[in-house]
Amino acid sequence: GTKLEGLAWPSGGRLHLEKLGGAWQRVRTHVARAKHPARYGRFKSAFDNNFIQVYSTAGTPEENAWSLARARLDAQKWWYRGCGDSEMISDRDFDAGYYRGRSVIVYGNSDTLSCWDELLGDSPMQVSRGSVKIGEKTLTGDDLAAIYVWPRPDEPNAAVGVVTGSGLEGMKTTEAFQYFLAGVHYPDLYVTRSSVLRAGAAGIEATGYFGLDWSMTGADIAWK
Repeated sequence: GTKLEGLAWPSGGRLHLEKLGGAWQRVRTHVARAKHPARYGRFKSAFDNNFIQVYSTAGTPEENAWSLARARLDAQKWWYRGCGDSEMISDRDFDAGYYRGRSVIVYGNSDTLSCWDELLGDSPMQVSRGSVKIGEKTLTGDDLAAIYVWPRPDEPNAAVGVVTGSGLEGMKTTEAFQYFLAGVHYPDLYVTRSSVLRAGAAGIEATGYFGLDWSMTGADIAWK
C-alpha cells in the first residue's frame, strides 16, 4: 500500500526496504542482527545452513545421558525422514571458528551446556534448572519443556535451535515435539509443561515470536 518513487537502481542489485512508522521506506541495508529473509525465525529454520548438533557434558550424568540420546533421536529422524546426515559433537568440542556459517542445535539448558553463554548469553529467553525466563516473566518448575530459535551471534545467517527443559521431566517431554513432520510448524518459541502429553493445549504455557530485532520489543507471544 506504500508507493515508492524516484528510486535509483541499487548498485549491488538488491533493494532493501523496511517498514517504519507504518509505511515502507528504502534503507541502505538490513541491520545484521534484525530478522531478514535469510534468518527470519520459526524454529524449523534452525535446521538450515548445514546444522550441527551439540549435546551437553556439563550437567548431571542423567542430564547428559538425556542430551546425547535426544540428539541421536533427532539425527535418526533426520536420516529417516529427510534422508540427511548430521554431525554431532559435545559442547566441549564446539569451536565457533571451526564451524563457521553453520547453524547449531543444542540439547540442554544453561546449567548443562558449557557453550550456552557463548551462543545464547544475550537471548531474552533463558532456561535453567527449575525455571524458564522469557523477558520479564519467569515460569518455574522442573516439568517445563521448550524449543526456540535464536540468531547465532557471530554469524549473519546461521541460527541456534534450542531443545531444552527446566529438568529431566521437561527435557523428556520435548521428545513429543514432532518438528520433523511435514506440515508441522512451530513459531520462534514454544513452552509447555509435561502435562501437555495428557492435557493437550491446556499444557501450553507460552508460544509466539520475538520482535523484528529479536528482542521482546514488539514480540508477539500468547501466554496461558
